[in-house]
Amino acid sequence: FMWDFGNGQSAVAQNPSMTFYPSLIQDTVYTIRLISFSEHGCSDTVFSTVRVHPDPLIAFSQSPNSGCGPLDVQFTSTVQNVANYFWDFGDGSTSALANPSHTFANQPFIDTSYTIRLWTQSARGCWSDTLSSVVIVRPDPIADFNSNLDSLCGGGQVQFSNVSQLGYSYEWSFGDGSATTTVVNPQHVFNQIPFTDTAYAVRLIATSVYGCKDTIVKPLTIFPLPQAQLIFTPDSGCSPLNVFLGNTSTIAQSHFWELGNGDTLTADTFSYVFDNALGIDRIYQVIVTASTVHGCIDKDTADIRVHPLPRPNFIFAKTGICDTSEYVFTNLTAGAVSYTWDFGDGIASSQTSPNHIYPTAVSSDTVFTAKLIATSNRGCIDSISRQITVTPIMLARAATNGSMGCPPLAVDFINNSTNATNYYWEFDDGFVSVAANPSHTFINPDPTNRVYNVRLVVSNAVGCADTTVVPVTVFPNIDASFVFNKSNRCDLGEYNFTNLSVGAASHSWNFGDGTTSTQVNPVHVFPTSLTQDTMFMVRLVVQSAANCFDTFTQAIRVSPIVRAEFTIDNNTACSFMLAQFTNLSVNGRFYVWDFGDGTGSAQFSPSHPYGQVGSYIPSLIVYDQNGCSDTFTLANPVNIYETPIANFIATPSSLRLPLNTFNFVDLSVASGALNYRWDFGEPSSGANNSSTLQNPQHSYADSGSYTVTLIVDNGNCYDTIVRMVRVEYYFPIASFIQDPDTGCMPHTVNFTNQSEYATSYQWYFGDGGQSTEEHPTHTYVNPGTYTVSLIARGPGGVDDSTKIDVIVVIQKPYANFYTNPVVAWMPNTSFTMINTSLLATQYQWDFFGSNGTVYSSTDEAPIIDLPNEGEYTIRLIAMNDFGCVDTLIRPSYLRVNLDGVILAPDAFTPNGDGTNDSFKPVFEGVERDAYTFRVYNRWGELVFETHDIDEAWDGTYKGVICESEVYVWQVQGRLFGGQNFQEFGRVTLLR
Repeated sequence: FMWDFGNGQSAVAQNPSMTFYPSLIQDTVYTIRLISFSEHGCSDTVFSTVRVHPDPLIAFSQSPNSGCGPLDVQFTSTVQNVANYFWDFGDGSTSALANPSHTFANQPFIDTSYTIRLWTQSARGCWSDTLSSVVIVRPDPIADFNSNLDSLCGGGQVQFSNVSQLGYSYEWSFGDGSATTTVVNPQHVFNQIPFTDTAYAVRLIATSVYGCKDTIVKPLTIFPLPQAQLIFTPDSGCSPLNVFLGNTSTIAQSHFWELGNGDTLTADTFSYVFDNALGIDRIYQVIVTASTVHGCIDKDTADIRVHPLPRPNFIFAKTGICDTSEYVFTNLTAGAVSYTWDFGDGIASSQTSPNHIYPTAVSSDTVFTAKLIATSNRGCIDSISRQITVTPIMLARAATNGSMGCPPLAVDFINNSTNATNYYWEFDDGFVSVAANPSHTFINPDPTNRVYNVRLVVSNAVGCADTTVVPVTVFPNIDASFVFNKSNRCDLGEYNFTNLSVGAASHSWNFGDGTTSTQVNPVHVFPTSLTQDTMFMVRLVVQSAANCFDTFTQAIRVSPIVRAEFTIDNNTACSFMLAQFTNLSVNGRFYVWDFGDGTGSAQFSPSHPYGQVGSYIPSLIVYDQNGCSDTFTLANPVNIYETPIANFIATPSSLRLPLNTFNFVDLSVASGALNYRWDFGEPSSGANNSSTLQNPQHSYADSGSYTVTLIVDNGNCYDTIVRMVRVEYYFPIASFIQDPDTGCMPHTVNFTNQSEYATSYQWYFGDGGQSTEEHPTHTYVNPGTYTVSLIARGPGGVDDSTKIDVIVVIQKPYANFYTNPVVAWMPNTSFTMINTSLLATQYQWDFFGSNGTVYSSTDEAPIIDLPNEGEYTIRLIAMNDFGCVDTLIRPSYLRVNLDGVILAPDAFTPNGDGTNDSFKPVFEGVERDAYTFRVYNRWGELVFETHDIDEAWDGTYKGVICESEVYVWQVQGRLFGGQNFQEFGRVTLLR
C-alpha cells in the first residue's frame, strides 16, 4: 500500500495514522490518496478527503490591572474563529461575553489577587488554549472618627479624633460650607442658625497609600439658643406691689422664674405681690430662664422697685387726774411726711402729735378707737388703730366671812368695789394679792390677840384709785412639838420624851402601842422585835386657854440587837486571787472588815485579793443604826500561796511568708521554778502545736492570725496569758518575659508570666489590648514600640512590672509588580519586571515553569528571557533592612508562545465616531521590518498599501471616501520564528 496524505507526508503501512494540522483562520481540506498493489503488480487508486477545522485564536487585555475595590475591570478579547467564550474571573464568577466587564471585591487590610482565565470554542467545537492574567484589588481604608460632642447649644468648638485604619491621608468637611482640612485630628467651630436645629454632616474621607478611599459621614447637631424675654407692669409702686409678669420667650419649651427673693415659679404668665418691709426702696431683680427641649437656655432680667410703706405708731396718756378725759397722743411714726387722726368720736386732726378730750363716762367704761393714717413721700399709705377706754368714778368696798379666830385663821375677802378693774390687797403681814376676792391665812406668833388691818386699793385702766380698810383679829398661837431620845442607845425600847409645845394649857400623848399619857414629859418603854425594826407613831395633842388645838406626830423606829457573822469561800488561795466573804450578820447597818493583811472594807459582802504569801485571820465589826456593834473573827486562818505572773513576747512581732518562724521569749515572774505549757494556735501542726520549753520556737505553715497561749504554774498556782501573732501572705512579685520582643507586623508575642505569689493578673500591651490570662499571647498589627505592663494581685497585696518600649513591631514592605509584556512569541521572549513594591530594600524573584524554577534574581527590576513555550508563575519576595518580608505570587502570569498570530475583524465603520473608524490586522509575534498590508476592491484594484505595522486603512483611496462594500485584504511578512507568512481575508466597509 502507498498512502499520500496531501500534506507532504506518506506511508506504506496498511492502516497508518496521521496527524493533520489546521490553518489559522479557515478549514483545511486534505485529499487522501491510497494506491494498493496486488502481488502481480496490479494497482488501484482511491481518494478521500479530511477536513480540519482551525483552532480558535485568542488574546485579551484588561484595564485596569489593579486598583481599589470594588474594582471594575473591562476585558477586551482579540480572537479568530471563536463562537463561544468562557471566562473564569477567579472569584467564583464566570461570563460568556466576548468583552465582559467584572467587578472584583476586596478584602480588609490586605491585597486580593484574582487569576483570570479565558478559553474559547469555535463553531466547529474546537477549543483554544487557556489564557490567564492577574487582577490585584487593593484593600480600602476604613474611615472612622469620634468627637467630644455629638450636639451643642448655640454653636462652639468641637474636637474630632480620627480612628481610621489603613489611612495615609485625610480630608475633612464639616457640612457648613467651610473649607476642607487635611489635619488628622482637627478642631472646628460650628455656628448656630437661629430658631431651628442645624444638623451638620461631618464627612471624613480616608485615602490609603494606593489612593483607595473610604468615606464616613456622621451628624452633628447645633441646637439654637432660645431667646428669653419677659414683660411686666408696673415697674414700681408701694408695698405690697402686685405686678403682672408675662413670658414672651421664643423657641423655649419651659420657663423658670426667679423673683429676686428666693421664690421661683414655672408659670407662663402670672401676678405676684412684692413686699418691702425695709425703710428704703427695695429693688427685686426678676430673672426668667428659657429652656429648649435640648437643654439650651437663655435669660432675661427686669428690675422692680418697691417703695416701703410708712410705719405708723403712737402712744397716748391722760393729761389730767381721774376725773378728766383729756389725752395726749405722741406720734412715733417712721417714714411719713403727713398724718390724719380720727379719734373715734367724730373728731379728726392733721397735727403730728395732738391732744384730745373725750366725753366723760357716766356709769360704765366707754371705748373709743383712735386711728392714725400716715402718708410717705412716695404717696404710700398705712394706718394703725388703738382702743382708748374712758372709765367712770370708782369706790372701794370690802367684807369678810369671819373677822376673828384661832391661828392659822383662813379668811375669805368679799370685794364690793364699783367701776374698778384692778385690785391690790395688803394683809398687814407682808403679804399682798391682786385677786378680786382673795383668801388669806393669818397666824399669831404673839401670846396675846393680834389685829391685822387689811387695806384694799382699787384702780382702773387709766390709773384712778380708791382705798378701804377691814380689821381681822387672830387669837394667840399654840404649837405642839416634842423630841425624844433613848435612855441608853444600846438598850432596848426605853425612850425619854421632852415636850416643846408653846401656849398649851393641857397635853394628851398616844404612843402608838396602845398606851397613852397626860404627863408633860413622859418616859415610855416600847416593845421590841427580835428580827426586825418596829415602827411606832407617837402623837401629842395640846389645847390653849382660848380652846385652840394643835397636834404633833413623830415616828419612832425601835431596832433589834445587832449580830455579826460571816463565811469565806476558800481558806486556801493563790496570791492575787479573790477571796469571797459572805456576810451573815443581822440588824447591821455599818460594816467594818479587817482582812488581816492591813487592809479592810466597808462593803456588805466584799471580795479581797491577797497579794502576799502568808496566813491571815480576818474579822468583821457590825454596827446598827444606833451605833451598837458586834464583832466576829474567823476561827481558821486564810493561807495564801504565791501566784506566778505569766508573760512573754514573740520576736519578731509579725512575719511575711516565706519567713514563718517566731521565737517566743518567756518574761514570766515567779520566786521559784515554773512549769510551762505553750499552745501555738495551729492545731493542724499536730504535736508541734504545743511545747513545755521555756523559750520555744514555732514555724507556721500558712499565713493568718494565730492565738498563742502560755500557762505557767509553780505547783500550787498558775497564770495564763494570750497573745496574737500574725503571718502575712507572700507579697506578690510581678515579673514576665516576652518572646520574641522584636518582629515584623503582624507580630505575635508570647508572654511568659514569672510572677510569684499572685492569683490574678492584668496585662496592658501598650496598643490598647488587655488580658487577664496568666500566659497570654498577643498580636501587634501596627508598627511601633510598645510598653507592656503586668499587674499581679494576690492575698499579700499588689505588685506591677512595666517594661518600657519592650516590644518593637517593624513595618513590613508591600510586594507588587507587573510585567511588560505579559505574553511573548518566540524567539522574542524578553520580559521586563516593573517593581511597584513599597518600603522594601531587597528582592527575591523566582520564575516557575512546568518543570520547576527556571530563573531567579535579586535585582530590583530584572529583565528575563524565557526560551521555552508555556506559562510561567512569578513569585516576588520583598524584604526590608529588618528582615520583614511580603510575598506576591502571580500564577501563570507570563506566557511564551511558539509562533505569532494574525487576527482581523470582518467589518469596520469609518464614520468619525471614534469607534471602529479604521481597519488593520492584529499581530502578535510578527517582525516589523518585513511587513506588507494591502487592500483591494471587488475589481482587484489596489486601494491601500503600507509597510508600517502600526498603520491602519481609514476607508479612503487617495483621500476619497470609499463605497460601502466588501474588500479583500492581504498581509504578508515574517514571524519571529523566521517563518514567512501570507494571509488573505475579507472586510466589509459600513457607513
